[in-house]
Amino acid sequence: APILVSRFPAPRLVAVFAALAAAAPLVAAWLGTARPRRRSIRLGAAGLAVLAAIALLSDPFESATQARRRTSLGVSGAITRTVETPYERLDVAGLGPDRSQVTILGNGAIVTVAPDPYGAGAILDLLLFQHPDPSSVLVVGSSPPDAVRAAARHGAVDVTLGDFDPLVTTELRSAFGAEERTWMDRARLLPIDARAHLRDVPAATYDVVALFPPDPVTALANRFYTREAFRDAARAVRPDGVFVLRLPWSANVPDPATLAYGRSVVRALRASFPRIVAMPGKDVLLFASQDPATLTTDPGTLAERAVGRAGVDPRAYPPDFFAESFPAERTAELAALLGIGRDIHGPINEDLRPVAYLDRLLAHLTRGSTDLATKQASWLPSLLARLAALPVWAWLLPLFLAPLGARVLRRRRSRDTLQTAALAALVGGSGMALEMVLLVAYQVDTGRLYVGYAMLTGAFMLG
Repeated sequence: APILVSRFPAPRLVAVFAALAAAAPLVAAWLGTARPRRRSIRLGAAGLAVLAAIALLSDPFESATQARRRTSLGVSGAITRTVETPYERLDVAGLGPDRSQVTILGNGAIVTVAPDPYGAGAILDLLLFQHPDPSSVLVVGSSPPDAVRAAARHGAVDVTLGDFDPLVTTELRSAFGAEERTWMDRARLLPIDARAHLRDVPAATYDVVALFPPDPVTALANRFYTREAFRDAARAVRPDGVFVLRLPWSANVPDPATLAYGRSVVRALRASFPRIVAMPGKDVLLFASQDPATLTTDPGTLAERAVGRAGVDPRAYPPDFFAESFPAERTAELAALLGIGRDIHGPINEDLRPVAYLDRLLAHLTRGSTDLATKQASWLPSLLARLAALPVWAWLLPLFLAPLGARVLRRRRSRDTLQTAALAALVGGSGMALEMVLLVAYQVDTGRLYVGYAMLTGAFMLG
């Protein structure tokens, strides 16, 4: 199966396996093992005819639906290329005759826009000022050419670029013009998933590790906001290094679900980094370090670091600029909301307990509702929060109670169908739950589910 998957596209594989299934009646009739023989021949011939039509029409149908899908995405520039990766479906759109700006979408959502000097470039400059001398930098999920330019301005000699799908940076480089491609060639591109790189890279490799993960509304994205991910990042940065995380937030006062999500991420971050500083904004930037003396919000200190950077014009970064970036009142208020300065009791976001994913998803669902009464009186968030707070033994209890109940029913000589139904429900329910746990664990470990799902589920069902 792995050989077939790697050599043939999915529609053709479906047609091949379905044709084999449809040919079975014909083979059985020829061998004389099918009864009645004529009906088997007719069914097999009809099935082969239908599948031949599907095989012939699958490619034109796929091309037509892809064209309609590309038009409906509505991104700037025409989509010039679609790539199926082990992680997602990527659409590459180039803007301008010289491809001066490239947009990449993953499963229909914008993954990156590059170059982006006024967005990603400005943020990268700001976060690099948090380290006194950033010589080795890892940037994941931001605009690659802007990351290289910003790191060069700050004196970095070793720049590594990555993404949550390693083929994103590869496709960006292929779509860029010569100038942007030259900038990307000055850095090292990660050939693997960023989480796997943080787990396998030698300890104390980087001065700065900056993660710009997508919004954790999926289990795939949530794996970059967990305690285990921050533990790997803390091992990868040097003792006086800086870890930076972009935390999607709220432009206004955060709702309870958004607040719970942010606090669970901060609790996970605090487990590996004793010093955390938050920069307010629509997307909060969390700066973390194991050395409390490294991070600072003092405008004077940050302005002094700007003067010491040979590639940075210090006139563009006066003390007033940093005072506006870290307004004292808003910074203190945000720290209090997130529980940075004080411990607010609650769950920690973990790989196999993705509470931030649940809260963020609830926040999006609440924001999409237009009924104010529904927002105020919804029972779903509180119910899910209570279920998530249950200990492990409460979830394992039915595995013991159901067989015990079946045993009691047998002693009372109840009907066998009732015992069978109870045990079948136990086996089926626990099997489904185990399958879901395996899928989440597999996705957390490898970062992909798009291709591996069929193989994993097939192996599980075969067992």
